[in-house]
Amino acid sequence: QDKKEKIFFNPIGLGIHDLSEAHRVFENAVKKGIGRKLPLWEEPFLG
Repeated sequence: QDKKEKIFFNPIGLGIHDLSEAHRVFENAVKKGIGRKLPLWEEPFLG
């Protein structure tokens, strides 16, 4: 709120943590036989 005040923001999340958590959720869903496959595209798009 004044010029002497400093704000430091350090986001510590890493993409690998998101991937590992998503994999854990996926594996649990497979074990329980729940969920469904979602069609994301008809054919792969390679820019």
